[in-house]
Amino acid sequence: SYKAHTCKLNSTLDLSMLTKLGGEFECYNNIGLSSITHSPTDEVFTKYWVHTCNLGGVYDVSMLNKLGGSFNVSTNPNLKNVTFPLSTETFANTSAGNDAIKMNGCAFSGNYVDFRPLSGATLDTTSTFGATVRLDDNNFTAGDINHLLDDFVKITAYNPSGWSGTTLYIGGSNSLPNTTSGGYDGQAALNTLTGGTGYRWTIIL
Repeated sequence: SYKAHTCKLNSTLDLSMLTKLGGEFECYNNIGLSSITHSPTDEVFTKYWVHTCNLGGVYDVSMLNKLGGSFNVSTNPNLKNVTFPLSTETFANTSAGNDAIKMNGCAFSGNYVDFRPLSGATLDTTSTFGATVRLDDNNFTAGDINHLLDDFVKITAYNPSGWSGTTLYIGGSNSLPNTTSGGYDGQAALNTLTGGTGYRWTIIL
């Protein structure tokens, strides 16, 4: 494990020399921390928490090839996007409130977050605390929400054993889905995920 949470880390944390980083990674509650530099690694991550910091712009974790466990970059009010790796690992809630993928309280408005690299991953909805994706209070536009929901349909159709039964929070400051914004029918996508298709998503607006 690598733990440097609730400290006074500032600006960029350079961990590029740690070429076999993995396991539990915790650098949360560092309000001056604006970025982290990683090198590619094939070690499995069971936790990656960098919430309640000052991450900004596009946060790139695409080099963490076996990202999994619990991923939390919430409450980074200047964070505009996240670039995911092509991971096939398993994500799950670690406890009540500690979600499988937690990315709320950021600045994603007008910025489409691409979850398709994780289409081969598994959200373990049968685990003790289930599997939740939390994207609420990000000021997403209706076009953003429609695009996300359309992608989640395609991801679940591609990998129904890995993504069916997921709980998704997309409410709060986000716009509601509609039938046209961004060129996607978010309402139809929502109905597909939660309806009689067997995908069994629970979506909280």
